[in-house]
Amino acid sequence: MIKHIVKRILIAIPVLICVILVIFVMLRILPGNPAETMAGEHVSQAVIDKISREMGLDEPLYIQFFKYLANAVRGDFGTSYRLNRNVTGIILEAFPNTVKLSICAAVIAWVIGITAGLVAAINQNRILDRLFMGVSLAGVSMPVFMIALVLQYLFAFQFKIFPVSGYDSLACMVLPAISLGWNSAGSIARMTRSNLVEVMQGAMLRLYYHAPYYLTVPKAVRVAVVKWVYQFLKDGAAPFPFAGDMRSEEYTFTIDFERDVEIVPNRSIKDDMAAYNRQSNAEKG
Repeated sequence: MIKHIVKRILIAIPVLICVILVIFVMLRILPGNPAETMAGEHVSQAVIDKISREMGLDEPLYIQFFKYLANAVRGDFGTSYRLNRNVTGIILEAFPNTVKLSICAAVIAWVIGITAGLVAAINQNRILDRLFMGVSLAGVSMPVFMIALVLQYLFAFQFKIFPVSGYDSLACMVLPAISLGWNSAGSIARMTRSNLVEVMQGAMLRLYYHAPYYLTVPKAVRVAVVKWVYQFLKDGAAPFPFAGDMRSEEYTFTIDFERDVEIVPNRSIKDDMAAYNRQSNAEKG
């Protein structure tokens, strides 16, 4: 997990630099002068030139960019042209509420997504499965702003359960957190259901060919679910540790048909078990 986090951080560094470069160039090629925006109306050109020199806007673009990067590494992101305030102070002012909202949205996404995926997988091809997958499809398809408007209309204006806006209480976080987490919950639910069905089918096949006779199918499914959730949480550094890991050797309830069993149509269980035992003895001998 730690190695994966470090790898993601190292990958994020060049991405951030590229994003900063693109935004920096776009802001510079837009018409207008930031110094004029900060100085306001009815200001002489001498005052505008003075502000430009103080902010380094009269220097070449590449020097401005590298100066900005150097200052950003030290935590100084410059001055907002519109608010005429230090950008670092603005970020720190909004950061606590952003963290709270992100955590709430992530919790809602994972709880709803994993729960819906588990229920749908256990009730595969039944009414609950179709219901949950239909709702998850709607969650993936609807944009965040539309979900937010629907939630505001229903739970703020019609039923008046939650406030429309604000950040002074936990109730104010409910609707924004659901709006942000709904899309991710739909994706998590669909991928959870898909891969969990694969694991449970592997558990049943493992039971058919390998498991002791006292291990019933429901127990095999439960064991597969528990092992899948454990591995899912163990690999939690990855956003979606799904398809590639589902065939890992760590999952004892999977089976490689081509390697382990010779599948022949119209054969009995006894014949299949005998074929498997012969092949296992041949590999051991």
